Amino acid sequence: MLLHFIGDHIGTIIVLAILMICVGAVVRGMIKRKKQGKSVCGGCSGSCSGCPMCGRCHANPEKEERKTEQ
Repeated sequence: MLLHFIGDHIGTIIVLAILMICVGAVVRGMIKRKKQGKSVCGGCSGSCSGCPMCGRCHANPEKEERKTEQ
C-alpha cells in the first residue's frame, strides 16, 4: 500500500523534497546573516532614511549610548 502510494506520487515527492531543501537553505542563510549582525532583508546599504523598516533592522546609536551612560 505504501509503496503503491510512493510509486504513484514519486514526482510530487521529489519536487517537495527539492523545495524543502531550497527553503531550508534560505532560512539557514538568513539566520547566519542575522547572527553576523547583517541585515536579513537583503541589500541594505545602511541608509535608513528611505527604508520602510527604518529603525527596526539596525540599532539606534543614540539609544545604545544612553544605555551605556546610565
